[in-house]
Amino acid sequence: MEIIKFRKGIKKYIIELYENIDEMPIMNFAELEKNLIIEGGVGSNINDFDVRLQKISQFISSGHDKKAMNEINNMRSLFWNITHEIRPDMDAYSCFVATINGKETKCTEAGIKQTTDFLKDIGFTKKMIDEKDQIKKKIDIQLKSSFPSLFETDNIDLIGAQKRKMITQLDEIIDNKDYTKKIEKENKRVSEYLDSKKFGNNEGEDVEYIKRYTKMRMNLESRTNINCKKLTVYDFYALIELQKAA
Repeated sequence: MEIIKFRKGIKKYIIELYENIDEMPIMNFAELEKNLIIEGGVGSNINDFDVRLQKISQFISSGHDKKAMNEINNMRSLFWNITHEIRPDMDAYSCFVATINGKETKCTEAGIKQTTDFLKDIGFTKKMIDEKDQIKKKIDIQLKSSFPSLFETDNIDLIGAQKRKMITQLDEIIDNKDYTKKIEKENKRVSEYLDSKKFGNNEGEDVEYIKRYTKMRMNLESRTNINCKKLTVYDFYALIELQKAA
């Protein structure tokens, strides 16, 4: 556990965070992933409008109209989140919170919102934004090293396409020539690998993720008679790996 001591005025707060897969409950991890999916696909703050607009422009210029329409709908969801003060990035951070002043948090939708609201009220907002990605990266490294067959590596094809596009743009500047057609070709390749999915409805990617997780958990429970809700992240995926090997 990571222990954070925080003070607001004369009040002191001790916040314990899960930072290892052998201590973080799988229920927290599932809610964490759901909120990160929403953050990545929709956004959390006004700066994310630029991200959505860039992707819309990218998809339109490369002829991916369906992906562009998805991004327009995602931008509408982003507007809704902002106007209703919904912050999936902060809710994701709350999934790491184990206790506040010794009291255990609840990893339900209502419990996460309660934790987020409390942390915002005591002025913990900046830490929630700054530290979330750092903790998640640590968790991801642990998962990939412990269960390499279950967790994919980065999208190599997308990274390669983005690199080729950048090199072509640099060549245009260095050679002082018009490489518009080459850049458009690489831009189209990037768009092929860029993902764009729907969010915020019964078929949204965030809802589908929870459905897939629930089915996987129920399948494990029917095979093993183990209450998977009480497992840590490590134990849950170790059980999956064991079942696959059986």
